[in-house]
Amino acid sequence: METLEKSLSHIVREFETERQSILRKAKIENESSKTEISKLRRTLELKTKEMNKVKKLAKNILDQRTEIERFFLEALEQVKHEVALNRFVICSYPFLKLI
Repeated sequence: METLEKSLSHIVREFETERQSILRKAKIENESSKTEISKLRRTLELKTKEMNKVKKLAKNILDQRTEIERFFLEALEQVKHEVALNRFVICSYPFLKLI
């Protein structure tokens, strides 16, 4: 009976030792995971800020492009108008060709 108790006591100690070891490993892995999550959250925040900056820059570029297009379209219309006016003047007053 005594041997059985000693054997059982030994098995219980081994179990507790293994349990403590597993708990330590789990705690270390848990801390490591928390650190990784924290790093990933920070990376996500930075990427989000970067993406918002890129969106803002893209909008500015698009707005500038629109302004430039508007300028060129207005300039083109003005040139067309001047060409038409010159043609009218030349057709109405052919002697101006000589000048």
